[in-house]
Amino acid sequence: MVVLLALVAAALAPSCSGASEPQITVGFEPATALVGEAVRYRITIAHAPQERLDGVVVDDADGTFVVQEQRIERHDPGRSSVVVFFAAFELGAHIFPPVTASVTDTVTGRSARYVVEADDSLVVKALSDSTMKRLLPLKPVMDADLPVRMTVVGIMGLVAVLVLLGIVLYRRRFAVVPQDAVDQEKTIREALGRLEAALARGMAPERCYEEIGRLVRAILAARYPACDCGAATAEIRERCSEGGTVPPDAVSLLEMADMVKFAGSRPTDEECRHAVERVRRLLRSHEDRDSKEGQ
Repeated sequence: MVVLLALVAAALAPSCSGASEPQITVGFEPATALVGEAVRYRITIAHAPQERLDGVVVDDADGTFVVQEQRIERHDPGRSSVVVFFAAFELGAHIFPPVTASVTDTVTGRSARYVVEADDSLVVKALSDSTMKRLLPLKPVMDADLPVRMTVVGIMGLVAVLVLLGIVLYRRRFAVVPQDAVDQEKTIREALGRLEAALARGMAPERCYEEIGRLVRAILAARYPACDCGAATAEIRERCSEGGTVPPDAVSLLEMADMVKFAGSRPTDEECRHAVERVRRLLRSHEDRDSKEGQ
């Protein structure tokens, strides 16, 4: 009988040891932290394989610590960890608040709670040195030392900009009339002669003013390449007449041509001959200006 009881006790021994309380270890880092700095507080629980760590509850009654984050890490069936990130905002040494861990047996469904407390305390320091008793004297502001290479590059860049600006101003003031512009003006003079001959043979006024508008635009294109002479008359007046670039007489001739083409105006033969003469004077004024600039 005694032998039988001994065998039963030996058979029940493993199950009793499996039902023992889990082993809990606590650690945190860093041991010294600044105000508001996050501190990692780790609770590791070695439990039975069929048990599961459900979570923890922090009991911080005095409000010294602030829980920023917590998460559960399951390493293997018999070991789990809870990592809680604390932050303290009061100076001095503080004991971590009690943490209650809940463990559930997945076979029986029974739950157990274990209160965990750390033995060591956390030291919280200020962000600045509180032992400072006086303000240090202000240091004078020091100019930044620029490398010699950057200085040379900056000077060369400034010289290049000034040279480019001088070239642009010189070309605008003493621009040489291109040969193709001279040839185009010769073609315009010949076209004016043919237009006068056509008027003498009874050319229609609207046809005459259409040709006048085309010749005026050709003169402007030869004289002012930057001006969009193919645009509408209003745009030419707004874009090109600023600063006296385009003569007002050229814009006036274009407006008269538009009146005949779009508004149904019907000029007389005398008005047509007078308009042709104005185009001739416009062309001659450009030639006289070019000859003066070339001297």
